[in-house]
Amino acid sequence: MPKRLLTLVLVLCMAAGAVLLPGCGPTSLPGESGSETETEKIVIPEETYYAQGTTEFATGRQCLYTVIHQDTPKDMYTERAMETLTDALASYGIYADTKADTMPSFVNVEDNRLEREIVLGYTNRAESGAYDMGKGQYLYGMSEKGHIFILAQRSEDLEKVTRIFTDHVLPHMENGSIPLVPGFVVRFDEDGRLTEIKGSDPYITAPDEDENLLGWFDYGTALYMQKKFFVGPMRSSFSFSMAKNEYEGFEYILTSDSSYEGLLCEVTPLSDGEGHTLVGDIYVAYYTNITKGNDKYLTGYCPDAMLPQKAEGFGFKGGQSQTLYVLYKTTKDTVPGTYKGTLNIKKDGKILKTGEVSLKVWDICYDEETAFLSAFGNSFGNWFNPDNLKESYDIMVDYRLSSYTIPYDVDSEAFDTRVRNPRITSVMINVSDAGFIYEKYKGEPEILEKLYFYPVDEPSTPEDFENMLYYSNLIRERFPDADLMTPFYKIVTVRNEEGEVVTTTFKVIEDTSNWICTKTNTLDIAEVRDWAMNLKKERGARIYSYVCGEQKPEYTDFLAETPGTDKRVLFWQHYWNDVDGLLYWCYGYAGTTGDIWNKGAGKTDTYLPTTDGCLMYSDPETGRPVVTLGLQSVRDGVEDFQLLCMAERLLGREQAMAYAERIGTTFDTFTTDENTLMYVYEELAAAVEAALRQ
Repeated sequence: MPKRLLTLVLVLCMAAGAVLLPGCGPTSLPGESGSETETEKIVIPEETYYAQGTTEFATGRQCLYTVIHQDTPKDMYTERAMETLTDALASYGIYADTKADTMPSFVNVEDNRLEREIVLGYTNRAESGAYDMGKGQYLYGMSEKGHIFILAQRSEDLEKVTRIFTDHVLPHMENGSIPLVPGFVVRFDEDGRLTEIKGSDPYITAPDEDENLLGWFDYGTALYMQKKFFVGPMRSSFSFSMAKNEYEGFEYILTSDSSYEGLLCEVTPLSDGEGHTLVGDIYVAYYTNITKGNDKYLTGYCPDAMLPQKAEGFGFKGGQSQTLYVLYKTTKDTVPGTYKGTLNIKKDGKILKTGEVSLKVWDICYDEETAFLSAFGNSFGNWFNPDNLKESYDIMVDYRLSSYTIPYDVDSEAFDTRVRNPRITSVMINVSDAGFIYEKYKGEPEILEKLYFYPVDEPSTPEDFENMLYYSNLIRERFPDADLMTPFYKIVTVRNEEGEVVTTTFKVIEDTSNWICTKTNTLDIAEVRDWAMNLKKERGARIYSYVCGEQKPEYTDFLAETPGTDKRVLFWQHYWNDVDGLLYWCYGYAGTTGDIWNKGAGKTDTYLPTTDGCLMYSDPETGRPVVTLGLQSVRDGVEDFQLLCMAERLLGREQAMAYAERIGTTFDTFTTDENTLMYVYEELAAAVEAALRQ
């Protein structure tokens, strides 16, 4: 392992105790040699309350640093400020790699002055969602760079926060570092009274601990590129939660300067201590070479397909990372409670890394009927044979996602079983099959409302409009109540030679379609949104959005290199915007060669981003469907929508909207921080569970 830079700037209790925080006395800190050195009162000029360090990692340990500021204009953060704090802390054997050029991320852009707060860790508005937490909220979090932060929004709380650090952080210090923790939460009520502390657990050492191997837990939405990645929060224990009748998973990531082969991951059955257990499925990430992205994220090798772990294990090269994914499924009969187990990374029977897993199952059960509407393409460019296509369809249904077409003959029992499945929300039908289908299900409105025609894609020319009118008239002559969906991404006005308006996209869609579908960035246009919502109100139209690899940078998409948090929050945005569903053009597109495993090698369509239309692969040995890391986040988002709808029934639309608003509003406004997302999810689930008990 290369030598790691020890970086820890605990100005709160050491440097600023006598000046900024009355009542905070001198604090003893271990020096680099392990002996304690008594701190002295250090006076730092009032205009220079700022220090920021780049955190480095010692094996199995995490070092922290602190940012302090008090309504100080950003132009006062000078080299002198950096030198003052760096020199002061160096006298205690604590060294900071300070970088003043990152300060703009902490600036209140309205008045160009900094908020009153303490930030422990590396964070900014995008990563932490710090300004979305509300008054009186103090939140533990981990940015993608793996640092803990705690926010204090009122200067009178500084003493309280300092006391927390003194009592709960400093005792864990060993040789100038702090054991890596699964979580450190501090909350106050609106009057500033401390209401909750969740302390830090020490790093867990394996029986045969390999100090050259780093391993840590993260949420299932995390994204660590194979080479270009930030070492994450080195958590050796992990807690997550889920409802009954739901899927949920987590990641475990490994990296080292050395190469490894024959590694095995095992997770003991999670037990509630009362005889009930949950067993997870373990997957190993395959890395796809991202050569054509959307200019938002890194290119390079990205974790994508999730292959079931093989008996002979897995490996990775030195200087790379390897993502593992562990997936759990609960049923309506799963007993609520807290389930615990152990994750081990083994080689030749030895346990090189270990960690504790804790899963809380809420006393909440999701309905079989899916609240979120969807339409995911599966009918073209597909590399599955008929049997494997059927299996892929059923995986999507299990994930509460509806594919365009049911891959069975319309007169078969298999078709009938699936069209009746409450998890399926839409079925695209061909004109040739429509007569049989409408006749068979004419007395069953719950099935008929799932059926739709898709005659024209993305109309943008007068010829497209003519085709739309032609097919619409043809279909409705035979099936007057048929629903049509025609996705569009721009508003076109057709004029005659005299310059008079003949028709527009609005007019043609109104005349032909009752399922309104447009790109998320188009739906953000006020004129489009107002028009669509009026159709929903006046005639009950369904409103869909769609995403693709051509999204604008400020909008999320389903590409592999798009972090899972972005994919998941998209469904919170749908709830907040009162949008019913989402269309995605294909979940398993392999391009012109049919070789999905080499999409990143320039062997497929050149105009598409590498993983556009690819949420599922095929196993290279069996041909069976292989899910992706991105598909897990999409499914999680659909289940989050399910929870929001439950909250609306139990708590009211206004309260449910308040939760959604903390995650995402307009389609270009959303948190990118997974900790903020999971914190709000936990709050929402607790509120729903409490309402169900009343």
